[in-house]
Amino acid sequence: PYSWTASNFIAVESYPDITQAIARVGNYIVALGSYSTEWFYDASNPTGTPLSRVDGATQEIGFIQGLASTENAIYFVGRSSKGAASVYQIKGLKVTDLGTPAVRRWLGTTTIDKNRRGAIINMGGHRFFVINQVTEQTQSVQTYMLDLDNNMWTSLIFRQDTEGPYIFSSTTGFQHNLTDDYAAVHTYFSEFETTTVKV
Repeated sequence: PYSWTASNFIAVESYPDITQAIARVGNYIVALGSYSTEWFYDASNPTGTPLSRVDGATQEIGFIQGLASTENAIYFVGRSSKGAASVYQIKGLKVTDLGTPAVRRWLGTTTIDKNRRGAIINMGGHRFFVINQVTEQTQSVQTYMLDLDNNMWTSLIFRQDTEGPYIFSSTTGFQHNLTDDYAAVHTYFSEFETTTVKV
């Protein structure tokens, strides 16, 4: 609609946190708060907002940064009720923790939320969720990527020189150039495609 009254809204109110991001997941609208995730759906209500809350679906998973989406699922760096950072997938009404102990330790090396970027890339017939993070102590950029087709993580090693930075993937064996400002990955291999998101 092009116009609506000020009272035609619905509040995110299951937990007293601040909404950090809103995303569409299939037929749902997901409100990602600092410490909670809440779902809404189009109930076609005749008055007020057409949205209604999905009762009983709210979870204590909060959003930090790095939101990216592909094929009716979203991926992001978030935190559990215990406060530890990890990587999460939301598909439908299900939240899945995709992090490993090594990835969680790595995510814990920075407390500055803006230091993380996320993106979906396609390479060699596989889809990857890529996280680019600046480490506070050394100000170095490190990258992990998750193969969404087989749930395997790989770390990317940077090589700094006059033409870099470059990353070398131990999984694919390809060398790529990564622009951390836009989480964009570039390579000279013709079979490589990128989909980038700046958040």
